[in-house]
Amino acid sequence: MGTTPLTTGIPRNITRSSNASSPTEIFENLFTLRYEAHDSSSETDIRLSLVGSDSQFFELVKFKLKFREPANVDYENAVDQFVFSILCTDPNGVVFSTLQVRVIIVPTNNYSPVFLNSTLELNVRESTQPEVLLLSMLVTDNDLDDRHNSVQFHFSDDSPDFVNQLFSLQTEDQPTGTNSVVNLVLIGYLDFETQPIITFRIITENLVPQINKEVPNSDVAEITIYIEDSDDQPPQFTQRFYTGYFPEEATNVQVTMTEPISATDPDAMFSSALTYAILGQMSDLFQIDPDGTLTVIRSIDRENNDLNEVVIDVTATQVVNYYQKTEVPIFLTVIDIDDNPPIMTSSSYDFTILEPGLINQIIGTISATDRDQGVNGEFEFRIIDEDLPFSISGNSLIISEVIDRESLLTPYIFRNMRLLQAVALASQLKSNPSTVTVSVLDSNDNSPTFSKKNYEFVLKENSSVQSVIGQVVVIDADLESNFHFWILETGVTYFSILQNGEIQLDELIAELAPQEYYFAVCVEDENVGNSRLYCNALMLI
Repeated sequence: MGTTPLTTGIPRNITRSSNASSPTEIFENLFTLRYEAHDSSSETDIRLSLVGSDSQFFELVKFKLKFREPANVDYENAVDQFVFSILCTDPNGVVFSTLQVRVIIVPTNNYSPVFLNSTLELNVRESTQPEVLLLSMLVTDNDLDDRHNSVQFHFSDDSPDFVNQLFSLQTEDQPTGTNSVVNLVLIGYLDFETQPIITFRIITENLVPQINKEVPNSDVAEITIYIEDSDDQPPQFTQRFYTGYFPEEATNVQVTMTEPISATDPDAMFSSALTYAILGQMSDLFQIDPDGTLTVIRSIDRENNDLNEVVIDVTATQVVNYYQKTEVPIFLTVIDIDDNPPIMTSSSYDFTILEPGLINQIIGTISATDRDQGVNGEFEFRIIDEDLPFSISGNSLIISEVIDRESLLTPYIFRNMRLLQAVALASQLKSNPSTVTVSVLDSNDNSPTFSKKNYEFVLKENSSVQSVIGQVVVIDADLESNFHFWILETGVTYFSILQNGEIQLDELIAELAPQEYYFAVCVEDENVGNSRLYCNALMLI
């Protein structure tokens, strides 16, 4: 029999998964042998056999090389290749040809990353500052190839939103190997009072997907952090600011607050008793009790101090830690009381009127001020002196009776009367009085009158013409008068009257004429306009 060379198809690398479930993945055909015969020998004259320690994992089935069941092809267990030979012999065992075979195992991502500890709990003080390493976690991945054991980390989607604001995940650079380390670093500020327990999950996953979809590509670690309380919180008032009120001029009176002044220490494990204090100069005017009660200890005059509102700064301080304190403003309204009398704008007033005046005629206006507010600042004007022909209407001085200048006790004038005073309606506090001078101008409203109703004069027989026999006297209370005299027509023509009231002889009287003459003299005041005010007197001569 001639020599029969043994050849093969091109050997190929094997991709092997240790978790494979399909037998075809293990026992698939690796390659097929073929040969060339130099004589007439047939396939039945050829014997093929596997030689070598690694040949135990393989078998030849009709010139096809396959893995023998069960096969343990695991790159991670140092099985990276198989080396053996295939012998071609005749029935007598004579070797015709030898084929050297090397099967190289190519690594795949067939292991999942695994946290060394999948559940972790730790205690952290709330006073821990950012950039502190809280925890290091080890992750193993049995894939030896760096490409297949590379992992990434992130917080799970169901973790609370604030987790990303408090913590960060920082990986450490590791030398080539199957382990990875991730550090949990604090980047925010913890607060026991608002979040005493924080639970979240960290996920690690391969950067390269698994070939076998049934093999997990990731692992989860659940982290629970218990925040330990510390004395890091200052006292907290129940309000950002407080408001209240108190009456002026009050002493040892409790301030009425819209909300009680109160503060607490929010540190649950380190809660301390608190003390209250008033800052600055206001501590001389107010005091605050341990229960937050605010009291006025010195009176405050709203008007003299120009204070409608008082602002007090109050502090709450821990008894055990002086440096833990909080300040809050308190706005207090000073309630006005009627403690100020009205003040007349002027201490004296001068008015002028023309007699007789009209009822309710306004003589002039008066004014006053009151430093109190609202109803406490309301007042009215009053007339002090009695029996005066005046009254008050609002802030006006008016005529209440007809005024006759000529009948006044003080001629022509009301002088320096204690006439006006403002009186507070609430307290009846009275202002200092103001003096008033009312000058009454004269009007020609009085008729002239003769001083006597009958006059008797004697005419001497030797009296010459234009000689003055006598004079009548006229009285008029008005300041200005313009008298006009005349003699009534009585048939007596011997006499006339001058405008000064003198009666004179106009012509000589004959000796045989009567010895007595009677006539009437009249007078009128021509300043009265169309009115003729006059009187008459009976003359006997």
